Amino acid sequence: MIQRLTMTALMIAGLARMATAQATAKPPSSYNQQEREAVEVVKGWIGAWRAYDVEKLMSYMADSLVFRADPSEPLQYGRDGFRQIAQRVMNGWSGIDLQEVFVVGGEADTVALFKRVDYFPGNGRGAFSGLAVPVAVMFRVKGGKITEWLDAPLIPVGPGAPPMPGARGRAAPPPGAPPPAARGNPPGASPVSAPGAPPQAWATSKPSFIWNQQERDAADVVRAWVDAWATKDPQRVAEYLAENCIFRGNPSEPLQQGRAAFVTRAARLIGAYDMMKIDELFVTGTEWDTAVLIKRADGIATFFRVKNRRITEWLDVPTLGH
Repeated sequence: MIQRLTMTALMIAGLARMATAQATAKPPSSYNQQEREAVEVVKGWIGAWRAYDVEKLMSYMADSLVFRADPSEPLQYGRDGFRQIAQRVMNGWSGIDLQEVFVVGGEADTVALFKRVDYFPGNGRGAFSGLAVPVAVMFRVKGGKITEWLDAPLIPVGPGAPPMPGARGRAAPPPGAPPPAARGNPPGASPVSAPGAPPQAWATSKPSFIWNQQERDAADVVRAWVDAWATKDPQRVAEYLAENCIFRGNPSEPLQQGRAAFVTRAARLIGAYDMMKIDELFVTGTEWDTAVLIKRADGIATFFRVKNRRITEWLDVPTLGH
């Protein structure tokens, strides 16, 4: 009996250590100052979209903005290109929801991963007609400005794309939402949050027991990838990457592509990464695509996209000052 009790106690202690070692939920009360500011930027950015206010939206974007509206597109640079996209989208959609937010950061840089849903009217115009499109979004935020914005739709879209279960949804704002403001919003627009609305209508924590299968798989792949660095074998690390994986070891570097290029890059880094450890992990995704954000013990925030148990994108962002 004593032996069984001892084993049970050891198991409980081990589970407690595992939960402490890698947070999968992060309440706002645990945010540092930079993380709090970044989440406010995310909320303000979403609010500007909901208000159809392009100028307000632009006020959140840094002059040196780097952005990409779809993973199949190359990176674009500067606020002018973003303004053109924003105006085009606002002319063709009917609403937006913010559903999940996760943030890691420090004095050097802060990264937010969030999930939003874009609603498009079923008018037969464009590839998104009638769709409720869930999108994983990666932001880098510094000094109250968005310096990088990367979208990754979580369902297939465009001509010839296969339908996804539950992809087609309401093209109007959520049921029970207050009516659009009488001024500034076109007919059918998603409303600005009403005074007195619940302060937190979106999740900031996502414990692992509510992950879907794709989210569990993606988290396992990222963990295995991190562990593989301890082998000091670039080929072993590369086994978790898709053949045409996109990657970047630092925001100042251009994007690179391909497993072979990664092996060359990893060979230079492998010694420095042998003690890589995950402190925080957040994941959001579907069977089409899944995004993961981790915070490593060395202060690096890393954004991943994972599909079919292979990493299709890996971007490192140092968050600590020196």
